[in-house]
Amino acid sequence: MNPVLMGEDAGIIIFDHDGGGYPVRAIFDGNRLLDHATENPRLTFGELYAEGTEGTITLSGDGALRLRRFGHSEADTLLPARGYKGFAGDCVYALQNHVLNALKTGAPLENTAADYLEVLEIEAAIYASASEHRKVAL
Repeated sequence: MNPVLMGEDAGIIIFDHDGGGYPVRAIFDGNRLLDHATENPRLTFGELYAEGTEGTITLSGDGALRLRRFGHSEADTLLPARGYKGFAGDCVYALQNHVLNALKTGAPLENTAADYLEVLEIEAAIYASASEHRKVAL
């Protein structure tokens, strides 16, 4: 764990929401320090298993995204693993270059700060829930 980022390295978040007329609970259990299988450890995707009512989506350490529908033994590949040239370094340069180009030329940005406002609201609710030991409704 990183002592400078106390509480930032791992967390469990429980989301309750309406699933079209019936309650749905989703649990996020994340730990960015766990090891994951990949040929390139600079690929920091980790692993993800999202289990729903109709199937499971998995993200593997190489970046491949797969969907296994319930009742099927094989998974469909939604996004194959690939090299991700420029990942873990050049992606920061690419973003900064994109933003500077947009500011200089007036070209549209791929995304704006407004796109992230809902994420910031959710993040604030998560921290409030943890510090106040209660469920926070959004």
